[in-house]
Amino acid sequence: MKSRSFFRNIVRNLWGYLIILAVSIALGISFVTIVDKPRKEATITLFVGSYTTNVERVKEELMNKKPDYLREINLHCFSPTSKNYTYAYRSIGLKGADIIVLPSSKIDNQTISDFYAVISDEYLDKYFSSNKTLEIDSKAYGVKIHEKGQPNGELLSFFDEESHDEDYYVFYKRNSLHIGDITSSKYETAFMLSQVLK
Repeated sequence: MKSRSFFRNIVRNLWGYLIILAVSIALGISFVTIVDKPRKEATITLFVGSYTTNVERVKEELMNKKPDYLREINLHCFSPTSKNYTYAYRSIGLKGADIIVLPSSKIDNQTISDFYAVISDEYLDKYFSSNKTLEIDSKAYGVKIHEKGQPNGELLSFFDEESHDEDYYVFYKRNSLHIGDITSSKYETAFMLSQVLK
């Protein structure tokens, strides 16, 4: 008899414990999100898959153009032909970067539509004079910043001595805190800084 009532008490109290556990987890997640958001807003990360020769100069130009609220710019440059490119792209370009620059040979439409933001006409008109976009299902996900056969940009090398030359596009992380109304953010910094990369 005693063992039956003991188990009944455990089962009756189990629901209370589960509710307390669920509320604790929800509060913990909310707390981490609230604490972490200001840090993420003050940092922007770029992944550039090009033959960049002077990373420090690119970073210096980005720092000169950054708004005051932004404290840190993380710049990751990898040659598309390097051994580490695929790993770097998967770990930084897909998961951590706010601004992503890719050569056309490294673009996969399914990955682009799964991970990157659709760029509205408002931002295309405001920040890009080029109407050359990479579209998937009639939605613009990327903007061409280098056309094959054109000279290298001032800061980025879009081709190397071995004549690897192709079109390049800039993309933006779907949940970035730096792409304005697209993610209900007050900052449009990703669009502004990507102008430096042309």
